[in-house]
Formats: sequence, C-alpha cells, structure tokens
Amino acid sequence: MDMIGMKTAHDVLSHWGRESGDAQMSANADYIKTNFLDRGRLGLQTGSGYYDYPDPAYRRPGILDVPDISVVADLVSLMAPTEGN
Repeated sequence: MDMIGMKTAHDVLSHWGRESGDAQMSANADYIKTNFLDRGRLGLQTGSGYYDYPDPAYRRPGILDVPDISVVADLVSLMAPTEGN
C-alpha cells in the first residue's frame, strides 16, 4: 500500500465497500483513513505509511528470524493485552 499510496488504497476499498455492501471492506477503508491518512502517513510520497522510509523495517537484517522462545510471552502480550490494559 505504501507503493501505490494510502489514499489510493483507501479510495479503492471505500468505493468497492459501498458498491458491494461489504462491511469489512468499508471498515478497512475507515481504518486506513484513521490510522494513516488522518496522520499524514500517505506512503512513499511522504516518507511514511505502513513503514517509515528510507529505512523500512522489512529491509532490516533478521526481520523474519524466529524469535528466541524467551520473548514469546512478551510478544503475545503485545498482540492480546490482558484485561485492564
């Protein structure tokens, strides 16, 4: 999405969400608007979108390495916070 631009991704999802009545597609468009467009994170053209440029995380060495088992609990807590967090 950073390559084509978040605005384009939003517009396509928004259009087809309305045309097809697909609530999930419309929700995805709203997510892009709130978390990217409204924050000025338009993609490569602004230097930030899903990733920050010129050093996007996917280019970093070891990005796909399997983490050590000792950090799994911390990673899970980031994805599924416990009540009260």
